[in-house]
Amino acid sequence: MDSKTRVVNSVAYRAGKRLGDVTIDDMREMLTNATHVNLALLTVKQNEVVKKLACWL
Repeated sequence: MDSKTRVVNSVAYRAGKRLGDVTIDDMREMLTNATHVNLALLTVKQNEVVKKLACWL
């Protein structure tokens, strides 16, 4: 399991532990934040690939 997956699993585990205190709006916000983080990581990876491809041209 890579480090990104561990972080996501850790966040999900902690969220699950305190599920009794979490409202639907809180869950929606956490899911939105997790999605934004995932998209940011994908963008960084894509930028690294594009930089490598640009060097070949």
